[in-house]
Amino acid sequence: MSSVLQDLRLAFRMLGKSPGVTAAAVLTLALGIGVNLALFALLNDQLLRPRDVHRPDELWAILPSDTSGEPRWFNLSRPYYEAVRKSGSAFNRVICYGNLGPKLRTQDGWEEVRATLVSGDYFTFLGVQPILGRGFLPEEDDKPGAARVAVISYRFWQRQFQGNPAVLGKTVTLDDQTVEVVGVAPAGFQGISLYQRDLWLPVSMEKLFGGYGVYNLVGRLKEGVSPAQAAATLAPVVQDVTKTLLVGNDEIYANNISHFTRVALLREGYGSLPAEWAWSGRKQMFKGASLVGVATFLVLLIAVTNLSNLLLARGLRRRKEIATRLAMGATRWRLIRQLLLEGVLLAGLGALTAMLILGWVGNFVTGMMSAAVYAHADIHLRPDIRVVGFALVSALLVGAGFSILPALQASRFDLFVALKDPEGGAGLRERRWSLRKLLMVAQVAASLALLSGTALCLRAISQQLRIDVGFPTESIAVAAVNLEKVGFNVETAQPAVEELRRRFSLMPGVEAVGFMDMLPLMGERGHLVTDRLEGYVVPEGGSIEFGYAAVSPDCFRALGIPLVEGREITESDLSSRRPVALVNESFARKFWPNQTVLGKRLERLHKSYEIVGIVRDARLNTLVQMPEPTIFFVTGADEAQNPNFILRTRGDPKSLLKPIIAELARVHPRLRESHVTSLRQFMRERLSSQREAMTLLGRLAVLALALTVLGVYGMMSFVVAQRTREIGIRIAVGAGRADVARLILLSGFGVVLAGVGIGLSLTLGGASLLRHVVYGVNAFDLPAFGAAAVLVLFAILLACWLPARRASNVDPVVALRHE
Repeated sequence: MSSVLQDLRLAFRMLGKSPGVTAAAVLTLALGIGVNLALFALLNDQLLRPRDVHRPDELWAILPSDTSGEPRWFNLSRPYYEAVRKSGSAFNRVICYGNLGPKLRTQDGWEEVRATLVSGDYFTFLGVQPILGRGFLPEEDDKPGAARVAVISYRFWQRQFQGNPAVLGKTVTLDDQTVEVVGVAPAGFQGISLYQRDLWLPVSMEKLFGGYGVYNLVGRLKEGVSPAQAAATLAPVVQDVTKTLLVGNDEIYANNISHFTRVALLREGYGSLPAEWAWSGRKQMFKGASLVGVATFLVLLIAVTNLSNLLLARGLRRRKEIATRLAMGATRWRLIRQLLLEGVLLAGLGALTAMLILGWVGNFVTGMMSAAVYAHADIHLRPDIRVVGFALVSALLVGAGFSILPALQASRFDLFVALKDPEGGAGLRERRWSLRKLLMVAQVAASLALLSGTALCLRAISQQLRIDVGFPTESIAVAAVNLEKVGFNVETAQPAVEELRRRFSLMPGVEAVGFMDMLPLMGERGHLVTDRLEGYVVPEGGSIEFGYAAVSPDCFRALGIPLVEGREITESDLSSRRPVALVNESFARKFWPNQTVLGKRLERLHKSYEIVGIVRDARLNTLVQMPEPTIFFVTGADEAQNPNFILRTRGDPKSLLKPIIAELARVHPRLRESHVTSLRQFMRERLSSQREAMTLLGRLAVLALALTVLGVYGMMSFVVAQRTREIGIRIAVGAGRADVARLILLSGFGVVLAGVGIGLSLTLGGASLLRHVVYGVNAFDLPAFGAAAVLVLFAILLACWLPARRASNVDPVVALRHE
């Protein structure tokens, strides 16, 4: 132990003798270790960190399952919760919770908030005590609609009540229901949910917010009961409930739950990701984590090879010192251990720095993972024992890994020759492919792989933006307006929408104005189902499923989607609420082939709609989704409260964005906060996974290329310094300065070409992984590979050219006199 402490003190002194080199090494390792540490911290937050609740190891999610035993998606209504809770044979306690998004009445209007319906013992079950007030009482859980109370979150308390300690007893209005505040949850508490909640309400209020709740069940297993035993015990319980619910319900509901005969149990006490989400998104999460993991590993590889080359150079310069120690009786193993300890110490300082900058480095990876798994979730990269342990193990492995080979090479030399040579490097003859050159090859290959990934994502985005969506997108401006948030209701929103349409249509350069329930290309809308369609025979046991949208008059003219047959929705249809609809070509081909479509009727929710027109197929959901059978209804009062305006312009729509915002502000000042943009820009915003992947790979590629350029420049500078005497002799005997520069460049050019060749092979494998995460990536996109290779070649040759230029300016007299 005393010798180890002595080596440690010597390591600190040796690092302190060259603070510039040490600082550069620590920063390089901090970046390399930091991106990998951030990825682990993110996965730790999602899957491994115990929840801030009482005894999280006992929590198990009770999920619906069919006979296969794997979780399946079914609606878990309250009867299932009551039956499981009362069974009592496998669990000590069972709770339920279900998320909803009611509208909160504010001073300006209505605002959607995140609320959760929970069973009465929710807070006591989790072992969480509100910082003000109380949780829910048993009687507030059992009597439907009797209690109108809420526990609010700390953030909601601060935002809506400015942290007023007298908040208990005050009321809030949710969907026209007055609710009394009885408690304030602790800061940061979000329950068993991925997203921060604003309020918690007792499940007895479910009928006040739609009448039908979909719940998640969580229980604490009894001691000695295994998850398999609990699942087997609950199977007959849920089967009885399913049989009861099937009686008297419609066919669609029956098809949804008829296969619900068993339950599956998954751990719920670890990670911020709910067990059901983690299970359903495990494949996408694995793909996203694999992509990010490969990218961050390549950055770490470049950082490690950079430091290995630095230690190789230091080892060669310290051969005189090492030879002296060997001559005085030190063993080679002791010297190797000393060099290894210096490497581990550098890696330890790098890991400590990575911990300090974890939040900043986390921006490199969290965006891509959130795009791959979930969106807009609260992510906490808080260090805990697992993150610290990962950092320590990384420091040990990285430190030993990048220093072992330099330490071995630094100790392999002829002792007597090294003692006679003042520089400690006499008799050295570098092989054609030395360790130093192999490390440079690895750096070039890794940076090329990351740059190629960035180029592939960029090409995928550009190609998707060139997809023919069925209507021209270059001359469209869009405005997503929330009238409800600023105080308009069902009665007053419609006149405001008509006023906005009138104002927009009078703007110079606007050809047509319409609005929809959702912006085009905003994402998956979902589907409608009916069992009655005139002229179509429904298959036995089947149903009719199709896409839908609500549109205003002139909407298709604004979009530029032509009519194939019939007419558009008119102003008289809108004012009279006439039940008319249009369908697209796919709908007509699928349900009414070789039939007269106009005049056909569709039954939905006990209302009959007449088909008055057919429009051309267009991609209205996403860029990558082909047109599907879709029906277009007349916009109603709900759509009028949140209209999405579409304006077709004669020129560049960007020139009209400020005038559109000005017109919105004239109707209500707060409407200037509406999302107003061109449709092309909106399409770019919707390519979230591609953009996040490109951003991640781009940042890592820039970092990797910068580290590679610095590493190559440093090594070529060292080579020039080592060959100063040789260069002086060459110039003295007649070699031209251009010949010397070419000699140095060629020595680096072979390394670069080898790195590019290996990097392209590595890129092909990475592209196969990337295309499973990012839609539209072509694994054999030669232009992307070529552009990345040219950029890497240019950057590395520039790094080689600067030392070569310095070598060509060596004064032979000065070089030989120094020798």
